[in-house]
Amino acid sequence: ASEQFEDRFWSGVDLNRLYQESSSRRDDIEGMEDIFYSGFKEYARLLKVGARGQDAVMDGTYRAMRVSLSRAVDDLESNLPVLATIGSISPYIGLFGTVVGIYRALIKIGASGQASIDAVAGPVGEALIMTALGLFVAIPAVLAYNFFVRLNRVTNNQFDTFAHDLHDFFATGSSTREITSMGALSPLRGSVLMMRV
Repeated sequence: ASEQFEDRFWSGVDLNRLYQESSSRRDDIEGMEDIFYSGFKEYARLLKVGARGQDAVMDGTYRAMRVSLSRAVDDLESNLPVLATIGSISPYIGLFGTVVGIYRALIKIGASGQASIDAVAGPVGEALIMTALGLFVAIPAVLAYNFFVRLNRVTNNQFDTFAHDLHDFFATGSSTREITSMGALSPLRGSVLMMRV
């Protein structure tokens, strides 16, 4: 959804209309769209109240986008501690099961007075199953944790880049990538100058 919004944003769509669309479904927007919504709203508000100087407008806009970006990152990372906990404690729970199984085998040996395979096989087998179950839970949890940490890092970088480009766009009318590819600033799109909140 964020990539679709970013493509739509940079396609040259009227920003007032884009803002109004985002505003109409405010509770459902997230990611880049939320960063845009927060930044645009604050930018328009500061222009409307006549903030003192372009620096004050851009600082306020930047702060609003950073808050929105922080919320998005917090949302992305909210379930990572659960995966980390599962991945780290599961082997120990399996190990505890192994200890209990071996303890039961030793109790059985002590009660029967013989160390026969019949007395040991059942509890030791249960102990090995507990170890396997602990690993069976831990390995996918650790793999999922690493996958989501990397995905979150990439997504966070995309959000941060978008916020930076949006800030540049509000300041100059061009994104960093447009400046780099064209070698000069393009004029500020008229839709930014006629904002309504």
